This record gives sequence, structure tokens and C-alpha cells, in this order.
Amino acid sequence: MEYNFKIFNTFYKQSGIVKQTTTSDTPEQNSVTKRKNRTLVENVRCMLQHMKLNHRFWAKTMVTTRYIHNKIFTKTISNMTLGKV
Repeated sequence: MEYNFKIFNTFYKQSGIVKQTTTSDTPEQNSVTKRKNRTLVENVRCMLQHMKLNHRFWAKTMVTTRYIHNKIFTKTISNMTLGKV
């Protein structure tokens, strides 16, 4: 298994990260991944429909959507503002 080293496990515990392992090359086993992928696909569909673009822009829109989602905070970061990040 990947990343089963003591250093990583210590880091996970100190950071409050719950480690979840799955069988390699089977993202369908990971419900978080499935939800994230479904959210991305729904956002792409909405963006394409809203801008009245055809599906040849699907890949570009997916890249843009992924970029936006990577920039959005999903958890509260205490004592931080966007300027401090």
C-alpha cells in the first residue's frame, strides 16, 4: 500500500486527517471522489448550458471548473482571511 509509512501516519494524526484507503485504480470505491466528480460534471453542464455553448468546449470547461473548485475553501480556516492565505 502507498504511504503507509510511520511519518505519514503521524502527520495524519497530528493534522486530524482521517486516512481512508481504497484498492488502487478503483475510484468508484471512494464516495468522496464520486461526489466530487458528479459535482464537477454538473457544474460543467450548467456552465455550457448557461453560456449556450456546444459540447466541444467540454474539456476546457472541465479544466476551468476544476481550477475554480481548487481555489474555493471547503472548510473554515480559523484566524485566516483571504489576504493571509
